[in-house]
Amino acid sequence: MTPVINQNGIAISDFTEIFDELVSNYQTIYGSDIDLSQNTPDGQIVGIDAKIISDFSEFAVSLYNTFDPDYAIGLGLDKILKLNGLKRQQSTKSSVDITLVCSKTVELEADYTIVDALGQKWVIDEAKTVLTGTHLITFYSQDFGKYEALPETITEFDSIVLGVKSVTNLTSAIAGIDEDTDEQVRIKRNLILQRNSSSTIGGLIGKLYDFCTSVKIYENRTNATDSVLALDGNSIWVVCEGGEIDDIAKTIAIETTACGLKGSVVTTYTETFTRSNNETFDYVHTVKFDRPTYTEIYIRLDVLKKTPTSEIDIDLIKTNIAKTVFGINEDVLPSSLYYGIFQSGNSFIPANIEVSSNGTTYYQDRLVAGYKQKYLVDIDKIAITLVWQNLQNNIQT
Repeated sequence: MTPVINQNGIAISDFTEIFDELVSNYQTIYGSDIDLSQNTPDGQIVGIDAKIISDFSEFAVSLYNTFDPDYAIGLGLDKILKLNGLKRQQSTKSSVDITLVCSKTVELEADYTIVDALGQKWVIDEAKTVLTGTHLITFYSQDFGKYEALPETITEFDSIVLGVKSVTNLTSAIAGIDEDTDEQVRIKRNLILQRNSSSTIGGLIGKLYDFCTSVKIYENRTNATDSVLALDGNSIWVVCEGGEIDDIAKTIAIETTACGLKGSVVTTYTETFTRSNNETFDYVHTVKFDRPTYTEIYIRLDVLKKTPTSEIDIDLIKTNIAKTVFGINEDVLPSSLYYGIFQSGNSFIPANIEVSSNGTTYYQDRLVAGYKQKYLVDIDKIAITLVWQNLQNNIQT
């Protein structure tokens, strides 16, 4: 259950493993006959504790990854760049020269603003005194980044100052620079260091997560076919959600050694090499991978009011349940939904949570996922029955 850090990196238990270990611990302490079904307080606290531990474990992975420039993000990556004498390219504002015509001397404040045909705002960087006549003044985009404007498209006033008759740009705006993304700054760093990376499944997963939202990789290191996975010997099966096909193909081709690949998405990545005589030749990698299959799950549960007058927001409960996200090949445990449920208030007790993949057959223990299956929570497929139950007298209405 506790995250393990060793020479191979960091390893954590998933929610299911944590939940099962907590159940085992409770049974060791209180006896195997303890009732940990989801309708009991003990069963519900196990589900909540498992979710909290799972969240902290994932936080530990995120914290661990901030020490690796290939996985660090944001400010964590910026700190690592300092070790190599590098820094992220900061964004700049776009600029444009505006012809401004005044019928009298005017005072323009530092936030004097005009607008182009696209609704983009342009401002001056400091207060100015502008005399009667025609003047050329540089304006800057209100926000940092790349903003464009064609000639004679900046003609509208956002700030009104008596005496300013007209504004226009006779030339195009000079676009600013967007701040380097994490991926761009990683590329710059790797080009400077010119070092090769090792090809491991863990490294492949990490690189794919740069642009994919969910990744699952199966590996068969034996010479025999894995009949369960239908995976040939010495092969891997990559399942990716999100990301461009070309990016995925390039990453798989570069990050894997000679091994078989499985998948219904078949594409190529061309790698270009240069001979000693400066002639180039191409090597075409054939890459295979799969996209996940999606199944929307049905959820039903009872909400027991603690008092006859308890105010319960059913829509809020559904909304918070719908925030639950499952990964590829991740089973659905009804207990994993408790976290979202209890974010919706404390005037009720959830009970009889059941999940289904078809709306017909429901399970109270676990909904098993296929190898490339990903379960989705659809708010329209959540059914909640509101019940007033006198817990002391066990009277239900």
